[in-house]
Amino acid sequence: MKTREFPHILAIANNKGGVGKTSSAAYIGCTLARMGFYATMIDFDPQGDLETFLGVSVHDAELTTEQSIVGSNIRWLSTRISPHIRLTPSTPKLQNIETMLLSTSEPDIVKRVSQKIPYGIEQGTGFVIIDCP
Repeated sequence: MKTREFPHILAIANNKGGVGKTSSAAYIGCTLARMGFYATMIDFDPQGDLETFLGVSVHDAELTTEQSIVGSNIRWLSTRISPHIRLTPSTPKLQNIETMLLSTSEPDIVKRVSQKIPYGIEQGTGFVIIDCP
């Protein structure tokens, strides 16, 4: 399978809640994995429903979304949950970071987050699926 330098990034977003963002993110990621693609799913929703949908406990995960955002490492941190799927789960602590990012005029923080996703994802990942709040 041909690999790309950067993965395709799909952000599942809608201003309204309860419209199936998490379900869509999970189904798209799992379908891509079944087709043989490597996918990284990132949960940016502090409720953490993507982990529940996928049957993963945050306690089983090595790293979380908030650790990836605030950490100084350029790599985006995730845990392999199947041969073709990596997951970066969320916890309610993400709400504090979301508030900080929205209220800050500090370009370094925003730049760090925006660079970690395309540049810091594991080599060979074809798709990044982001479950937005």
